[in-house]
Amino acid sequence: MIQLLPALLLDRPRPTRARGGYFADRPSSSFLLPVEIKVDYDRDGEDDILGDAGDTIPQDEQFRFWINDDRDQGYDFKATDIKSTGADSQRTTISGPRDLEDFTRLHVDLSSIKQMIEDGEMEVGLKMRGGGSIGVHYAADKEAGSERYLFEQQEAEKQCNPPTSTPDRYKTRVISVNNQESWFPAEDSGANSRSDQSLKANLSSEGILYLIFEGITEGEGEIVLLLRPKNGSTVEGPSVPIKLLPVAKMFEHWTASPTGEPSNSVVGDRDAMQAAIDAIPANPSKTLDSGVYDPNGPEEDDVIVFVHGWRMNPWDQVSFGETSFKRLWQTGFKGKFFNFSWPTGYTDKGNLPGDEWDFPLDFDNYADSEEVAYHVGAGPLKAFLNHLNSQYPGKVRLMAHSMGGIVSSEALRAGAQVHTYAACQTAMVGHAYNENLAPRTDVAWETPERYADYPPQGGPIYGGINGKIFNFYNNLDFALDAWQTGQKWKPNDSEGYSCHAFDAANNDGNFLYGGDYPPLQFPRDTYEIFAHAAEGRSLAIGAEGAGGMKGKFDLANGFTPGSDSNFTADPADHSAQFRGTLMIRWEFWRALQEKAFSITPSKVRP
Repeated sequence: MIQLLPALLLDRPRPTRARGGYFADRPSSSFLLPVEIKVDYDRDGEDDILGDAGDTIPQDEQFRFWINDDRDQGYDFKATDIKSTGADSQRTTISGPRDLEDFTRLHVDLSSIKQMIEDGEMEVGLKMRGGGSIGVHYAADKEAGSERYLFEQQEAEKQCNPPTSTPDRYKTRVISVNNQESWFPAEDSGANSRSDQSLKANLSSEGILYLIFEGITEGEGEIVLLLRPKNGSTVEGPSVPIKLLPVAKMFEHWTASPTGEPSNSVVGDRDAMQAAIDAIPANPSKTLDSGVYDPNGPEEDDVIVFVHGWRMNPWDQVSFGETSFKRLWQTGFKGKFFNFSWPTGYTDKGNLPGDEWDFPLDFDNYADSEEVAYHVGAGPLKAFLNHLNSQYPGKVRLMAHSMGGIVSSEALRAGAQVHTYAACQTAMVGHAYNENLAPRTDVAWETPERYADYPPQGGPIYGGINGKIFNFYNNLDFALDAWQTGQKWKPNDSEGYSCHAFDAANNDGNFLYGGDYPPLQFPRDTYEIFAHAAEGRSLAIGAEGAGGMKGKFDLANGFTPGSDSNFTADPADHSAQFRGTLMIRWEFWRALQEKAFSITPSKVRP
């Protein structure tokens, strides 16, 4: 089959524009030049964007991408976003492998003018017609223009951390593209320039220019291909319609915060915690920076809702949501993503003994936050999930991390309807889901077992939702190992809790607050008892692969053997799916979609 490319006929005084190409002629001669410029519009990840009909953008549609407005730091599995006033796009070099998540591909077919470029007879450039601006780099995969820079560590290092012999060839931005003409370097223009950044040095052997780009400023318009023959005038060629947005505008963010914006509850004493609980709204609200999904937009109806865990300050509540969206997008999720934040308590790392990463030894803050979590789950999260299910019936998937698993489990117990709940490193007693899990033997218990034998119903309190749960667990998890210490310290006498008349033989006893009768009662005081007084006798469900659930995945051993994708005992790996780089973590986001949520990503790779 013969493919017809958009074409240029150079030097007509008033060029006639057609979608994808321009036409012009000379009085004495004509040059028909097929050229093309395309992005991976259908996001299938295939190398050949130019030959993929699915990457031809329909009339009146746009390619939507985010501006690179975060600040990435680090090269290994501890890499993360940092709070900063400066954005990565303000720099002209790629900051590291994690920064590559904020880039996408742009392919330009210049095969018809390859010889002219090499002979110095033709210049090539880009400009934005309309708003927005982008930063463009040559792709290190010069001959294929693949996405391996996103998913393979070696390829990522070629793109952003090349050998010292060519320190800036791909790492350094070659042009910034705005509403002014920007031209690719034609030659080595002086002692301080690099000949390897010339256009002709970076064309493939077939004359294809493979690029990657980041968004710099938001706006919408077209990325326009420019050609300029030697001693001639600029001709505008085919274009890519694009809309550049802050990443927060590409998904929706809803919060259970009483302020309507991400916040932390003031906890640490009973009165402050009760005030935080009383302030929890019945329904969440959309944040000011949230995007809004268009009912007629390009997104499919599959929905993923993300719920964060304990000790996340407002900035982290946003950042973890943004990272989740980006990694889902880059691995081929084409549905709708919702970040759900809630007012966990916060304690500064400097106040915690031991390691700085996710170490739950501020037990009063942790316990108070847990009680808040139950109320958020039964109230605004349940309401939100059921609202989404009414719009997208049977399509709503829930993903929660750490203490977010308590929020989510309680929402489902209270009646929230979801397709699947992916429990990730959940900080909740395993016996609350499966009474047959092996009990710990390192503790002399002081309270009756109430997670596996919940008085109002008998059996595990969350046994009824197991059919919805896909459990991502890590039996090496540092934070969940430290979580056990918190269970040992129950009932939390520093807060005034105790258990009176404990009868181990008959699994009985009275939970008291302040030493006063009448005792706390189920179900009225369930949240208070579980958060502050009742010991958990098993490991956390996020630390073991309990049976009886919809499915499970071993985060420590389930990925490519011997690779950094497997989660470890390092404290950073309690939040591994949000940290590190996509080269290390893509396997998790792929497993989340395919194994847990039964969603087929659009990308055939990785």
